[in-house]
Amino acid sequence: MGMLYTIGILSSVSLVILSILYSLLGYNMYFQNRLIEMLTDTAANKSKKDEKELYGRRYYVKREKLREVRVNIYQPVSEEKTPVIFIAHPGNFIDGDIDDIDSFCEDLKNRWNVAIVCINYTKIDVHKTTYPQQEIKDVVTYFRQNCEEFNIDKSRFLLMGFEAGGYLALIAGVNLLSEGIVPRGYIVMNPYIDYVQISFARAGIHPGPMTVIATGKDTFKCEEYIYELDRAGILTYSKIYQDQTGDFLFHDDERKEEALQWIKENVDYFLK
Repeated sequence: MGMLYTIGILSSVSLVILSILYSLLGYNMYFQNRLIEMLTDTAANKSKKDEKELYGRRYYVKREKLREVRVNIYQPVSEEKTPVIFIAHPGNFIDGDIDDIDSFCEDLKNRWNVAIVCINYTKIDVHKTTYPQQEIKDVVTYFRQNCEEFNIDKSRFLLMGFEAGGYLALIAGVNLLSEGIVPRGYIVMNPYIDYVQISFARAGIHPGPMTVIATGKDTFKCEEYIYELDRAGILTYSKIYQDQTGDFLFHDDERKEEALQWIKENVDYFLK
């Protein structure tokens, strides 16, 4: 009888503990997020370069009650404050890393004489889609608030994004606008496109000006997007490279120089 009583007590205690854990992990987003981050940190770190190998400077943007955002900073030597381009790296919402385009960002800094802040936004297999655009917004806000420390001109900045990063950069820009912070323009390459951008354009609330680059044979979504931007009266510069792959700007390619020069003309116009 005593043994059965002990087993009953242990079972009851176990059920209580399991119920508490289920309550914490099943309903509390903080514990869910920490658990998922812990499980995915090892995989994420595989994409990181050794810090000694980076062209840029690794930095962690601190946020109140939220985890830090890893960024790479590229700054030209200048006594005057420089404009800054915030870049959301390429990927499909669940992959990609800022260290993958380290040399590309260094190249842009040298070509365009601007500061580059490349943002390693959280992937949606870790957090829902509203989280990474909040990270981008928070990074922009942080650098604007600390513009003296980083020697940047907080009034002259652009948002640039590739693939999923193009989508997230645009939505982050919309969120910035709601707080009265106005990017000088947007540069997106092969952006992920859904009803959100199209709806913004049709409703007359799409931000701009825009530079849109599309590659590959299946560019009809980008072409529709460009059409809607033009129709909405958004100043839009666009180029279609149907004979190029989506990563041609990151490698030596016969069209790369032409494309980067064209983008630079847009950048100069936006930042003037």
